[in-house]
Amino acid sequence: MSRSEAFPVVVTGGSRGIGAATVALLAGRGHPVVFSYASNDAAARALCDRVAEEGGHAVACKGDAAAEGAVAALFATCVDRFGAPGGVFANAGITGPA
Repeated sequence: MSRSEAFPVVVTGGSRGIGAATVALLAGRGHPVVFSYASNDAAARALCDRVAEEGGHAVACKGDAAAEGAVAALFATCVDRFGAPGGVFANAGITGPA
C-alpha cells in the first residue's frame, strides 16, 4: 500500500503490548494512527516518538476506553488531525479480579 492509499486508524489500548505493536506496524505502513491509553504517559509518549523517528504519525489520547466521552474524544481527535478513520482496532481490555 502506498502512503497515498493509507487511511487513518483508531486503536484503543495502544500504548503497550499488542496495541503498541499494532500502532507501530500501522504507522510503519503509512497509516496515521490515533490511539488511546489509560495511564502510562511515558509509554504513550515513547511510542509517539518512536513512530515519528520512523517517519510515521501517531497521536496519543489519554482516557478510559470504557467511557463514552473518552471514546468520542478519541474519534474527534482522529477526525480533526487526519480525517475520518478507515479502520478501528478495539484492543483495550480490563484487568482485575475475575
